[in-house]
Amino acid sequence: MLNKNTSGKIRRFLHEARELASLNERSSIVDIEPEGDPPTAFQVTVNCRGVCNNPAEDEEFNLVEVTTHRFRMSLGHLFPSAPPEIQWETSIFHPNFNGNEVCLGDLWAGTDSLSDLVVNIVHMVQYKEFNVADPLNRKAADWVRAKLDQDLFPLDNRPVVDLDFDMAVVRRKNTDN
Repeated sequence: MLNKNTSGKIRRFLHEARELASLNERSSIVDIEPEGDPPTAFQVTVNCRGVCNNPAEDEEFNLVEVTTHRFRMSLGHLFPSAPPEIQWETSIFHPNFNGNEVCLGDLWAGTDSLSDLVVNIVHMVQYKEFNVADPLNRKAADWVRAKLDQDLFPLDNRPVVDLDFDMAVVRRKNTDN
């Protein structure tokens, strides 16, 4: 329970955990599991279209669609001044991912929320966002540049947050009579 003696850092951790729980409830493609009390790490599973490179011995490329992606997000002792550590756990082919590294670039400032960061990472997996000017994976950047004019991107158009609202039919009075 929060009280006046609760540190600002713990308050921030708890706030972030609530925001991530809210994102988890509002998304059909993201599953977020908190770790710790207060949570200082989160296991995130994303169910959307992305690609990985699975070449045979004599091939450079064999891109395969992947629909399940996982990463672990840990809040270090410098959080929120420093971004969370992202440990990518599944295979992905993207200019801003390399092995288990994710280039956050301009995606983090100390005032940003973890839920916004998760949404941005999902957008990267979906190829809604990518940076080919300063990539972690140059082969993926070259592939993206070669495909930009082919109307391939994004790979998955679904929103991260489900659209959930009631459509009401509004009738206008005919004022011409």
